[in-house]
Amino acid sequence: MNLRPPRIWINRSFWAVLDQGFFALSNFIVNILLARWLGVEAYGAFAVAFTVFLLVAIVHTSLLTEPMLVFSAGRFKNGNYGYFRKLIAIHWTAGWLATAVVVLVSSYFYWVTPSRNSILFLAVLTGPMLYPWLLRRACYPVGLPRYAAEGGTVYLLLLLSTIILLKFFDTLTSISALAAMALCSGISGFWIHWKLTQSGKLTVQETPTGKEITTNHWTYGRWALLTGIVGWIPGNIAMLLLPVWGGVEASGEFRAAFNLVRPVQQLLAAAGPLLLPFLVRSRELPGFHAKVVKLSAVFMIAPALWAVLLALAGPSIANLLYKNAIPLPTHVLVLLGIQTIVGIGVLVLATGLRALERPKEAFKAYSISCLLSIFIGIPLMATHGITGAAMGGLISNLGSALVMIVTF
Repeated sequence: MNLRPPRIWINRSFWAVLDQGFFALSNFIVNILLARWLGVEAYGAFAVAFTVFLLVAIVHTSLLTEPMLVFSAGRFKNGNYGYFRKLIAIHWTAGWLATAVVVLVSSYFYWVTPSRNSILFLAVLTGPMLYPWLLRRACYPVGLPRYAAEGGTVYLLLLLSTIILLKFFDTLTSISALAAMALCSGISGFWIHWKLTQSGKLTVQETPTGKEITTNHWTYGRWALLTGIVGWIPGNIAMLLLPVWGGVEASGEFRAAFNLVRPVQQLLAAAGPLLLPFLVRSRELPGFHAKVVKLSAVFMIAPALWAVLLALAGPSIANLLYKNAIPLPTHVLVLLGIQTIVGIGVLVLATGLRALERPKEAFKAYSISCLLSIFIGIPLMATHGITGAAMGGLISNLGSALVMIVTF
């Protein structure tokens, strides 16, 4: 009997990591294929549109998904069946409308660029694209991350098949790629929804009112939203502003370079939700701060090794993946590799601060990163293109790392 709780924890952790792994793998493979097949300008248009989608996703996650993780395991745990149903209804009505408006407003800034049509089309697709994001996380509070991983498998297989078919019939464009992502996302979300309703794990004793849900979600989510936007800016502002000075081709090149470090970031970031409970249990023990620093160093090993590989063979890897369609300079790949090392270290330190119930300190660090991105990163980007964007990202990460270290 003593082995059961650790066994359950290990099992759930396995499926949680697998869920994130499938999600990272899907994005990585699809981005590689699109960069190879679309050409740098069309891929740049896709990259800008998808970056806008990620901004919209922060609003959706902060106001719907993240509060759900808290309240479905706490305040509304005795009626999470009705709670989930109402959240899904909110997603398909108010959530879809609000995200569509944000995307349409964003299209104004790209009205005379090749990204305009992709962004306009994206407004229609935000609902189905964000649907599985909500359903995947709904699996965690009820102890069923396996269903999230299964949904990720469905998404991966369907999306790869669809992209390959579009290429075969010579209909692959930035717009058709987004449509494929939306279609496969919707099917994946409905799969998870069906599995959850058939699981027998949802409770029906109490059903919260719509007013209770919106009030609690807004009270909690507004701070999560602020933190999310501040954290989004350093990693994504370059993708949106590079077209101002270098056209959408610059965004395509930068996204192609960023693809080579993104899987490492996502897989290590997947350990964040698993690391937090462990650190919460350890915070009263002696040597807590030293333990967090050591964990930070351990997590930085993998991106450090990958950065060395990029320094030695980065352009060759890029030429192999992109079939010589997008040549990438070594120094840009190295800068992004070092940026990833520092970013992972910051992530672990921020998790330690959250475990100490000091989220404001983590917010301060990310705010410094945001300010550095704006006042140093943008000028570097304007004068040095994708090299300046990579330099700005590294400087902003170093700034937040310094604040984290001083705080500890």
